[in-house]
Amino acid sequence: SNSICSIVKNSTGTWRWRTGFNLSLAQKLIQAHKDISSEYPVKMIEENKEQRTSVIDLEGKGFIIKEFIYSKRWGKVSPGRERWLSNWRLEMSGLPVSKCLAWLEDADGKSYLVKEYIKGDSLYASLKNAAGDKVKRKFLLGEFLNLLARLYFMGFVHNNLTAKDIIVNSEEGLTRLYLAGSNAIEYHRRVSRAHWQQHFHQLAETLPDVPALNQDFAQLFAEARDKWLGTASGQAII
Repeated sequence: SNSICSIVKNSTGTWRWRTGFNLSLAQKLIQAHKDISSEYPVKMIEENKEQRTSVIDLEGKGFIIKEFIYSKRWGKVSPGRERWLSNWRLEMSGLPVSKCLAWLEDADGKSYLVKEYIKGDSLYASLKNAAGDKVKRKFLLGEFLNLLARLYFMGFVHNNLTAKDIIVNSEEGLTRLYLAGSNAIEYHRRVSRAHWQQHFHQLAETLPDVPALNQDFAQLFAEARDKWLGTASGQAII
């Protein structure tokens, strides 16, 4: 245990939860996820060979529960550990992410993450709704490209970034963008023009198929790339 999280080992497995959260709530949430997974699998918002995901409402709040099905490790790090550490690195770098609240390494080899639920729509859905509003769509694209530049500046490269990995939250008259997917992130990378080009193609393929929107994206992306490459320190450019 330390100043940012606590750890307990019991017959269930190894539990970790962040300061300000509590173990009892984490246990209730993961049990609720298990119940839904076994009794009402259709309620899973994601299910594949590697993981299951559900959204649980409890005590007036929403939470995301991620279950990693296989215990095999990715290199030296298990899936749950990789996501837990990834989220903390992003958060400690000041980047807007869905925070990890608790993590269970189950005795059966599975692992579970309890994450903050961010209300909002994906960037894809938000851009689709704003397709006919030039000002709004350019604002959303600009905010997203600012977030991408911040990731690069802090030495993070997301190898599988799509428009559905960004949540657009609008509350109290403010619009904020959050990174929802923190897998496939590499750290302390020297960012190159090739990374920008890779992300341009990845993102262009995941945007709504609207000609005006695609044109705005190409223009704003080129401007953001050139500005970043022109102002970043030499250590960030290859």
